[in-house]
Amino acid sequence: YSPAVARTSSGYIGAVIEIKVTVTGGSGEVYVSTTPLTEVDMQASARTAALIACQLVGEDFNKHNFYVVVNSSSLIVGGPSAGGVIAVALIAALLDLKVDPKVMMTGTINPDGSIGPVGGILEKAEAAAKAGATLFLVPEGQLVVTQQQTRKEKIGPIVQIITQPVTIDVGSYAWERWGLKVEEVRTAREAVEKMTHQTLPKPRIHAK
Repeated sequence: YSPAVARTSSGYIGAVIEIKVTVTGGSGEVYVSTTPLTEVDMQASARTAALIACQLVGEDFNKHNFYVVVNSSSLIVGGPSAGGVIAVALIAALLDLKVDPKVMMTGTINPDGSIGPVGGILEKAEAAAKAGATLFLVPEGQLVVTQQQTRKEKIGPIVQIITQPVTIDVGSYAWERWGLKVEEVRTAREAVEKMTHQTLPKPRIHAK
């Protein structure tokens, strides 16, 4: 399970999506099915995730096929923020590891295996907490976020709307409101170890 941001009639809210992966013998094909449809960048994220998974595990990408099924109860915004979670799921599938359902994560997956920044951190944290997560993993550098805060100020007959940036410590914010622990992760290797509670072995081969 992975938190995402969904678009609703009242604005953007956090939502939890379900990700199922299957790895079979094959020829390096990556298949993605999403319900409802997501943005096209989900396909690129899944392919990068599969490549990184093979590199970390030491498998030949071109000898497997990868199937990624994403289901959401609402229309999610964007696809790259699930890239890190897809990489973790594929590694778990290749190594037959169990992913702890109480640990959730958001973050893109980069070609070098690092976890990249995303938006909607607070909305995703809330969705993760409501879904039962006790630990939420975010990309390095995103334990502190800046949001725009709007307030109304009346000056005589005129109502002035003032918008200003506010810095929020995500760790303190999430713990105080939802009892959710938030930690940063730099790489897919770190993420899979936190989500499976297992140390990854060194690759057996250098995958192409």
